[in-house]
Amino acid sequence: MKFNRIRFSKEACDALNKMKGRMGLNWNILCRIGFCISLDDNLEPNPQDYKADGDIEIDRKILIGNEDDLYIALLKERCILSGINESQYFEYFKAHMNRGAILLSKRIGNIKDLAQLIHD
Repeated sequence: MKFNRIRFSKEACDALNKMKGRMGLNWNILCRIGFCISLDDNLEPNPQDYKADGDIEIDRKILIGNEDDLYIALLKERCILSGINESQYFEYFKAHMNRGAILLSKRIGNIKDLAQLIHD
């Protein structure tokens, strides 16, 4: 799967900025956690729900860093289990990143909530 950067939806940007302001964590860390939360959700995200209309755009190397192979493998496994065609993997990657940021924002209010979420 080839891409250099992704732009987030306005709703995901708002969620990321809110969480960064409350906790001081960088967007990429929040996105990684949110991505895993989204993958754990039984319902598939609809890629069309997440338009690239926000002001946050993150380079791939920063977004998933040294764990690139791991995140792509997790996505591929999910897509295969859901019967999603390989040509759509990138759209679902973006959808899971966006939905994950939004879901994470709804679940945590501060760093203690995040620690509890990760611990559970």
